[in-house]
Amino acid sequence: MAKYNYNWNTLESGYLDEEGNFKLELIEDEADKLGRLFANGGINRSQRYEKLSSSQLRKFYNEVKALDAQITEENFSESLPFILMLKAKANYAYRGGGRNKKIPESFKDFIIKNVEIVSKERNYQSFDNFTTFFETVVGYFYGHGGEGNR
Repeated sequence: MAKYNYNWNTLESGYLDEEGNFKLELIEDEADKLGRLFANGGINRSQRYEKLSSSQLRKFYNEVKALDAQITEENFSESLPFILMLKAKANYAYRGGGRNKKIPESFKDFIIKNVEIVSKERNYQSFDNFTTFFETVVGYFYGHGGEGNR
C-alpha cells in the first residue's frame, strides 16, 4: 500500500474533459503536485522520505520522448507493445520496493497509471497527451529542486 500522499483519482477518467479538451487541472495542478512529490519525496514503508533521482526521471522521460519521436497515428497499434513495456520497466526499477530499488513507489505508480490510460484508450492522442503531461511533471520536478537528487 502506498505511503505517499497523492490521489490518483484525477487520472482515472483520462486526460480529456467531456468536450475533448486536455484537462487544464492536470497541467496546472496535478503536474505540480507530482513534480513536488518526486523532487521532495514521499514516505516509504520504513518511514523515510524517498526522492526520485534526476537520472532516473531523465531515463524514463527520454524513453517516452524516443517513443514519441517514432510513433505516429498510422503506426500506433504496432507500437503499443513498446509503450506497455514501460510498466514492466517501472516495476523492474522499483524491484518490489527492496533495498536495490532505483525509483520510489510514487514514480512507479505514475508510470503505470499513465500507461494504463494509454492502454485503455488505445489511440495515438492518448499517448501524445501522456507525453505532454510527463513533460510538464518534469518541468515542475526541476522547479521544485529535483535537479540535485541522486
